[in-house]
Amino acid sequence: MINGLHIELTNKCTLKCSLCSRTSFIKQFPAKWRNKEIDLDQLINFLDLDLTGKSINLCGNYGDPIYYTQLIELVKILKGRGANLNIATNGSYRSADWWKELADNLTTEDSVTFAIDGTPDNFTKYRVNAEWESMLLGINAIAKSSARLVWQYILFSYNVDSVDEARDLSKTLGFDEFLTMESGRWDEGADWLTPKLDSLSLTKIKWKQEKDVDINPQCDNGQEHFISADGYYTPCCYVAEHNFYYKSKFYKQKNMYDITKTTLSTLLDQPTTIEFFETIHEAKPTACKFSCPKVEADASI
Repeated sequence: MINGLHIELTNKCTLKCSLCSRTSFIKQFPAKWRNKEIDLDQLINFLDLDLTGKSINLCGNYGDPIYYTQLIELVKILKGRGANLNIATNGSYRSADWWKELADNLTTEDSVTFAIDGTPDNFTKYRVNAEWESMLLGINAIAKSSARLVWQYILFSYNVDSVDEARDLSKTLGFDEFLTMESGRWDEGADWLTPKLDSLSLTKIKWKQEKDVDINPQCDNGQEHFISADGYYTPCCYVAEHNFYYKSKFYKQKNMYDITKTTLSTLLDQPTTIEFFETIHEAKPTACKFSCPKVEADASI
């Protein structure tokens, strides 16, 4: 089943967020890091299905889509094929003219989500190197466009008391939606970021101790089929994260999932792809137990 896609156009980013997979990889394997971005022609050839009404999330594990050199060209192509887009970004360091051109190519079916974890005075405690002034250029352009404008606010220790202030600011700036969410990355060294919330569920690290948590896989919705910046398919972005990817069959058989050598429709008919989705609830892959555990309650602020 395919209702949509998640595409990581580039692994380039200007930020150094503490819990980001990109920051983690560079810290662990500095000599192996390479900036990459997907080849536009190869991507379009790979996407051989009807995209009408399909939801395409332009985000990723390691990069920010607004730094993809051909983003606006790709947006024009995908919109021409009837896709509905969500662009997830921090929004820093693009010009007003660039944002206006992007905004002019979006419609009411599209959205742009700005990741702003706090107020202008404190959000860079996590979003290191972000720049509020340039983010405002993007926020203002999208607010004037047909697209939906969303503020995503991850709850951390330093910002949990600033939610109301940020929500009020979002209304002033013309955001259509303000979303709070919990982080799923409470790894070692993150204690200083952990918020004190009655509803905070640390189930996402429970597998480290018990190895047997129930899962609620997001890929059940058919929208999480993932393409990485270096041009490989996995069932979702969580499987593609380096902590899990190199032990998965999608890495061990990566030539089969190289988008330069196949098409999306062919991959979806592969027995190994079909088996992943058909057995996921019983097999409970490690990536799923870490990233998609079944939790009893979500944060509500």
